[in-house]
Amino acid sequence: MLTVTAATATERFFLVGFMGTGKTTLGRQVAERMALSFVDLDERIERSSGMGVSEIFAREGEEGFRRRESQALVELVEGPEPIVVATGGGAFTVEANRLLMKSAGVVVWLDVPIGEILARIDRAERPLWKTPQEVRALHERRRGSYQQAHHRLALDGAGPDEAVERLHRLLLGCRRIS
Repeated sequence: MLTVTAATATERFFLVGFMGTGKTTLGRQVAERMALSFVDLDERIERSSGMGVSEIFAREGEEGFRRRESQALVELVEGPEPIVVATGGGAFTVEANRLLMKSAGVVVWLDVPIGEILARIDRAERPLWKTPQEVRALHERRRGSYQQAHHRLALDGAGPDEAVERLHRLLLGCRRIS
């Protein structure tokens, strides 16, 4: 059983939310500002597997991908360093992952209206992208999981600079300085 202390928990930040909400873009910039390590969970899975996310979905299905995702999360949490983690859109919908992230750090839900998400995401790079109606339904199904995050950061209409600044302020307020 993994034990996480309060001191390390407040040095780990997990960004959750639907695809296209800016978890990777914002997380990378905020981690740099705070002098923290940054990991994009999907990129880590791609490196360790030697396959892209779409290829993993094609070969192993969503279940195989979620298994890999859960293992990668455990490995990150076992690491000692302060970190900002951009998770995949479905990572926080898996109960074991949700419980692990919530006990191991601060979880921030990046909440962007579905209309903005549909306007910005690249369908070619999203294995769960179907029709806009199906994406809306998936977004709605996942909201209940996202609502269990420690913090909700509403980014309705926020430009990139404003979104980075708001996330930075939030994480600074949560950070524990030893």
